[in-house]
Amino acid sequence: MRGFSLFKPDHSSLTAAAFLATALTAYPVLAEEMVGMTDFVSPDAPGAHVMTFVVDLKAGEDVPMHSHGGDGVVMVLQGEAVVTGLDGTTATYKTGDTFAEPAGEVHGARVSDSGPARVIWTIVLPDGKELETPYSG
Repeated sequence: MRGFSLFKPDHSSLTAAAFLATALTAYPVLAEEMVGMTDFVSPDAPGAHVMTFVVDLKAGEDVPMHSHGGDGVVMVLQGEAVVTGLDGTTATYKTGDTFAEPAGEVHGARVSDSGPARVIWTIVLPDGKELETPYSG
C-alpha cells in the first residue's frame, strides 16, 4: 500500500457546514468535529481547502472502503485501528502513529475491540473534488 506510509514518533466549493454534514453521514462515528478549514492557494494546489477533523470511533467499529478527493494525513490520538487497502494489505496504527491517505486510494479500517479510537484527520481538498467517495467495487 503505497499511501499508508507510517511515520512513527522518535520514541519507537462547498461550505464548512456542507463538508461536515457529508463527513458526519459517512459512518456511525461517536463524534466528529471540524476543528479548522481554510482556503489554500499555491502553485501545487490552486483553489483547495485545508480541513482538519477530530473523529471518535467506537471499539470494534468498521469504516467501509472509501477514497478521498484530496491528500490526507491521519494521527491516532487514542486507541488502535487496522487500515486495509483495496489489495487486502493491512497496517496497524496505534496511539501516536501517523499515516498518509493519498487522493483516490481506496481504503477502510477496523477499530480494535479493546477500546474506542480517536484520530485527527487533515485533508487538502481541491475545488470540485469529493471529500469522500464510498467504494462500490
